Amino acid sequence: MLRKLKPSKGRIIIYSLIAIIWAVFIFTMSSQTYGQQDIQPLLQRHLPISRIEESLSTLEFKYGGESISMRESGAAGLTQFIIRKAAHLFEYTVFSWILFQLFYRGFRLSILYSALIAVVLCFVYAGSDEFHQIFVEGRNPKLADVILDTTGAVLGVSLSSFFGFSKMRKNQRLTIN
Repeated sequence: MLRKLKPSKGRIIIYSLIAIIWAVFIFTMSSQTYGQQDIQPLLQRHLPISRIEESLSTLEFKYGGESISMRESGAAGLTQFIIRKAAHLFEYTVFSWILFQLFYRGFRLSILYSALIAVVLCFVYAGSDEFHQIFVEGRNPKLADVILDTTGAVLGVSLSSFFGFSKMRKNQRLTIN
């Protein structure tokens, strides 16, 4: 559903450029080998490893069909895993927010259409990004990462929509009074 406002060419250009830059950033990060992204030595130097291992020694869960545990990964490995997955969420939360702004503020689509298009585009990009990892040494594609990325996208458009609705309601109250 289109709103009755004309598209804003300036905003379309700006948000398109920002979206392209962010997509290149995501692609660049996923083009790095696992070894290039390894932060375990840094974590081992700066975290209280033995205290973490004692506190979370029984921690174990499944991710993408694989068992993740303190026993197998150690404190630094498990912490790195959590940081990497949080990065997935963050990257796609930001990406969907940018795309939402492009369609809502630039093309002037409704909040619903802007959100749907942003999430679908993030899902497609996440899938293509995971496919691309087939060709990166030490990396392998995971459907669980696409799901996590899409969850980040839903979070991003949810936040955008919430703040968009809040701003609309505030503006309506100001015009009524």
